[in-house]
Amino acid sequence: MQTIYYTRTAGSNEELWSSDAYGARRVRAINTNNTGLANLTTVGNKLYFSASSNTTGYELWTSNGTEAGTQLVKDIYQGANSSNPYSLTSLNGMLYFAATDGTTGVEIWKSDGTASGTTLVKDIYSGALGSSPGSFIKSGNNIYFSAIDGTSGYELWKSDGTSSGTVRIRDIYPGANDSSPANLYSANGNVYFTANNGADGFEVYKTDGTASGTLMLADINPGSGSSFASSFTNVNETVYFSAYNPTSGYELWKTNGTTSGTMLVKDINQGANGSSPYGLVNLNGSLLFVAYNTINGGELWKSDGTSSGTAILKDIRLGTSGSNISNLTVIGNKAYFNATDGFGDQVWVSDGTNSGTRLLYNINPSAAFAGNSKFFQANGEIYFTGFDGFYYNLYSTDGTTEGTKIVTAGINPLNVAVTSGTGLNATQITDYNQDQISDITWINQSGEVDIWYMDGTNIRGGGPVFNAAPGFQVVGHSDVNGDGKSDIVLRNSNTGEIDLWQMDGKTIIGGGYVSNPGTDWKVATLTDTDGNGTSDLILRNSVSGEIDVWRIDEKGKIAPGSGYVGIPGPDWDVVGNGDFNYDAHGDLVLRNRNTGEINLWFLNGNNVLGSSGYVANPGISWTVSTTGDLNGDGATDLVLRNTGTGELNAWLMNARTIVSGSGYIANPGTAWTAEQSGDFNSDGKADLVLHNTQTNEVNLWYMDGATLTGGGFVSQLDGVWKLS
Repeated sequence: MQTIYYTRTAGSNEELWSSDAYGARRVRAINTNNTGLANLTTVGNKLYFSASSNTTGYELWTSNGTEAGTQLVKDIYQGANSSNPYSLTSLNGMLYFAATDGTTGVEIWKSDGTASGTTLVKDIYSGALGSSPGSFIKSGNNIYFSAIDGTSGYELWKSDGTSSGTVRIRDIYPGANDSSPANLYSANGNVYFTANNGADGFEVYKTDGTASGTLMLADINPGSGSSFASSFTNVNETVYFSAYNPTSGYELWKTNGTTSGTMLVKDINQGANGSSPYGLVNLNGSLLFVAYNTINGGELWKSDGTSSGTAILKDIRLGTSGSNISNLTVIGNKAYFNATDGFGDQVWVSDGTNSGTRLLYNINPSAAFAGNSKFFQANGEIYFTGFDGFYYNLYSTDGTTEGTKIVTAGINPLNVAVTSGTGLNATQITDYNQDQISDITWINQSGEVDIWYMDGTNIRGGGPVFNAAPGFQVVGHSDVNGDGKSDIVLRNSNTGEIDLWQMDGKTIIGGGYVSNPGTDWKVATLTDTDGNGTSDLILRNSVSGEIDVWRIDEKGKIAPGSGYVGIPGPDWDVVGNGDFNYDAHGDLVLRNRNTGEINLWFLNGNNVLGSSGYVANPGISWTVSTTGDLNGDGATDLVLRNTGTGELNAWLMNARTIVSGSGYIANPGTAWTAEQSGDFNSDGKADLVLHNTQTNEVNLWYMDGATLTGGGFVSQLDGVWKLS
């Protein structure tokens, strides 16, 4: 389950509040000496922030959502002095930030949430002056940032969390001069940024983390002038951005990471004035952004990367005034943003079409301009902040005006953060009753399907659902229709027919026959390939190895856009799914049954992204048992089982990289399998369902990364029942 954190002011106290599937509540009031809380940042399911109290200055705090668990992490600059933590950034379950202890100056620090685990990473600029690191971003297993070391000026650095692994990448402006790296953005295994080498002004650079791999891509504003590139955004492995030259002004550019592939997309507002593109986002494989021309003013545009394919999407406010668009945010397959048609501060939503770009809610009808909302998703619902003319409020919406309501009034709109959770929605865990706790599904030899509603290791409800017709087996359970509750997919092994049962708890509310692709096709897994909040069916042809995706519409039928994904070959099996690269799109885990090699396919709908590929080869005796976010960092991890010994290992993943903390879990013996995962104790981390194939006993293992933290016996059924 995800938790939303935000703050409210009460007198001289700043109150930390939370909201989740069970409602809104105050966590703790903190005496902040009228300075307030700031920098709310989540690492997995833990909140960090900076605050001051009666006895300390501005220091690092943490919260687990309880009053007792909301506390000072460490008084870094002891006493009433302030360490002033800033640039709080999550990497591999750790928090990285900049702070001063009064001796070393402002340097890079890291924390695991404990005082003893909060340490200086490196004193880059020895002495009290400090390196003043800034512009932190995560890329791979490193934090990239700018810093000064007293020899060179402000240059590009990276850190893997160790002192020896914290290094300057390249002295771009040699000597004591500053190249001043800014606008850092991670994409396609590289970091894009702007810098000044002293000769060409501020231009577009990229780095692979090495000195030789750090280079200027193009001198967009020739000579010593600067292009001031900004708003870097990755769409299908092409990076788009706004940049300036004297001929076209600020316009839309793109790069494939090469000099020859860095070019102007279109001179939207022809001439030297420029269209000043901003708010660039990736919506369903197309670029959405705001741009200005003399006919429409600043409005919503869309681009496929070509000049002819770059056009205005919607003229929200007719005339030349523009609609004052801000805060374009993609959630699922829609973009949410602030705009005005001349009649208030409004929330709009777009599916990337003109007709699908519409007014959702008017926050403040009397406002002359659009506001500054923050949009996000938690537990399957859309939330946003807004000012109604009297208060800043937290709202939730089901996508309709009537279904938009205030969750909490009078909040601080700058202080909002959301934990990653594994119970984001029922596309990620099996959850039939929408309580954000995983459930378990069984089928017996006569075709009866039963559901267990779980609360930890306790079965707290459920029971028989229906009797499947002869030949049908349960081949998947996930939220296919977007109601926040898991549905059941069945396949007839004799005919190949695929059926879908839309569920509300243990009640069938719709569905039925979907299609019959033939007996060579099997449902390999279910995952949300297009990021729209509903699961798709992944089918594999057992003869050719071809993989297809079926998107399912609200009627339970195959929707447009379904079809071919790729052919890895007949030796490759789909053995799992998840979101491994943090893009909110389901990815596939593939294993070669002859060699043991494991690959990842990163998906955007039907497209396999170029960053997909090899992970590792643990050997033919190791199989992928299940997948799930074991450490709560938002990326799916792999659980491997040795078929010869029964040993279980965890591979904690960041895209295709196996990160620190991976390794041995335990060895329950060869009779036990870890067939499924889910969040059974609401800690935001995937747990394992252990099944004894000889006795039919089921246990739960509560996980924290590769560490078994608890759980135990659930139940034992007779041999006619099969875990599905």
